[in-house]
Amino acid sequence: MSDKVACHAHLYVFADRFIIKPLKDLCLHKLHRDLNCLKLNKETVSEVVVMLVYAYMNTSGNAATEVCESGTGVGKELRELVLAYAVEKVDDLVRYAAFKDMMIDGGELAADITCATAERWISVVED
Repeated sequence: MSDKVACHAHLYVFADRFIIKPLKDLCLHKLHRDLNCLKLNKETVSEVVVMLVYAYMNTSGNAATEVCESGTGVGKELRELVLAYAVEKVDDLVRYAAFKDMMIDGGELAADITCATAERWISVVED
């Protein structure tokens, strides 16, 4: 199952680079579906971390240097999807060394996960 997750991310990046919108949309749909079905364990969390890092290294989010015509960064949708997944599953992911190591390494991905998780908890407290 988790090999499919990585495949969807790789294929999305390909489709994004060659501007194949139907393929991008299909990859996002299937990635979302497969992430929701994924059972987290030591092996799958390691593969999820690799996929998260790959998604961030091969997309630009909202970077001003790589803004496409629609006004969103290259690969922004993939980043949003994998970030939402990481934040939703953070309580489970933090139990595994691979995820902790990725967070210790820092970078934009770790910063986004930290900020989005904090925003999630603030909204829970305010409600």
